[in-house]
Amino acid sequence: MAQAFSPEYKILTDFQSVIALQDEWEDLCRRSTRHYLAQSFTWFRASWETTAAPRGDRLYCLVIRVAGKIRLIWPFVIFRAGGVKVARPLPQATEYCTVLVEDGPDAERYVAAAWKMVRKTCGCDVISLRNVRDETALYRVVTNEWGLKAVRADVAPWLCWDGIANPSAYLKKRQQPYKRRRLSKQGVVKFEILTDAVACEAAIDWILQHKRRWFDKHNIKNDWMRSRECRDFFHQLVAAEGSHCGLHVFVLTLDSKIIAGELSAIDQHRVESFTGTYDNDFFKYSPGALLTENCIQWGLDEHRHLHYDMRVGGEDYKYIWANRIATTFYFDYANTIRGFCYILLMKLPPFYLLTARSKIGQMLSPRWRLRIKAIEATLMESMRSLGRGTDSDRRG
Repeated sequence: MAQAFSPEYKILTDFQSVIALQDEWEDLCRRSTRHYLAQSFTWFRASWETTAAPRGDRLYCLVIRVAGKIRLIWPFVIFRAGGVKVARPLPQATEYCTVLVEDGPDAERYVAAAWKMVRKTCGCDVISLRNVRDETALYRVVTNEWGLKAVRADVAPWLCWDGIANPSAYLKKRQQPYKRRRLSKQGVVKFEILTDAVACEAAIDWILQHKRRWFDKHNIKNDWMRSRECRDFFHQLVAAEGSHCGLHVFVLTLDSKIIAGELSAIDQHRVESFTGTYDNDFFKYSPGALLTENCIQWGLDEHRHLHYDMRVGGEDYKYIWANRIATTFYFDYANTIRGFCYILLMKLPPFYLLTARSKIGQMLSPRWRLRIKAIEATLMESMRSLGRGTDSDRRG
């Protein structure tokens, strides 16, 4: 006889109540064998303490138990974006959006039940999901749900060692030994994995500084990478995580001077490249590409065929290494009538919005035109707030 599906739901809105779940959270991670490092308790805590709490966001954490044992944890932040209230899963920067759920035949049922409970109890107009991979249970649940959704797709190239008979030959075919030899003529080139907390924090500051310069050079807007919150977030992670699994800082040095750096999340299955950059003075030697070679080789040699995930974005350099491409989706789900109207406005092509504004403006008094402009300003602020933390994170 099949066991009845009778989950027990609990909604936590107090940070200390969630902190009390640390041991059970970490145990759930061990029972969810393919979870991402961004789903760990340490990552959640750093995201809340350095980013969400300073912004004044509210916490909403859904916990599902069966027979007294936690089977699913899904934390959100709730914030107001202009005229609408938005719920977004934590962490809320550029991580993949997925649900921490126990492995097993009921995993997708737990995710579906969690999605319905979030819709019912979060009290938000819009539920915003970022970077949902198309092979996940969350993707299947949301796409099968009736309702208005603003959807945007992107790609996430990655290197999977499964099916590659000769990994060494695969690497050798894509390496650039001539550039490494040219760089070696300038001094001693060394690949390092930093472990000292002080050295890690200094390298993170170097990476963020050069990343911002690269953004400025290419006129790319990225509020998250430019913020103090981003720096504090990465600093807290390297201080908290151990050496086996956590946020790693990889650097390529020339005579002990950093010329390229990368921040990667390492778990038992993958190296997830979060951001990387290089010193533009050494552009002709492609130090960023050389560092990528070292990182992939390290994951292959030291940790028994860790996959290398280059994450969201279809930049050309990723396809040199990638042999798989995942599709990721951004969902803004209308959860109320107010959210429905907001999403509908967002989906209208700008041409029609401008045409409508022009024709309506001709029929309105100056007083009402000022009111309409105020409403437009509120909507624009709402759109900017709803898109926070999702700007491009291209390699510099």
